[in-house]
Amino acid sequence: MVSGWWILPALALSLGMMTAAIVFLGVLVTFGGMLVLTGATALFASHLSRKAACESP
Repeated sequence: MVSGWWILPALALSLGMMTAAIVFLGVLVTFGGMLVLTGATALFASHLSRKAACESP
């Protein structure tokens, strides 16, 4: 019975590490998505302004 006790801390540790990894990945994906969105918006805005500058007399 005593030899089975070490499984609980190991299980809790692995569960905590898994949760931390999932949270870290989620933050990474969210941050990356925001970065990509910002970059795409900036590119689109510069493209629009360039297009408007070309069309204006």
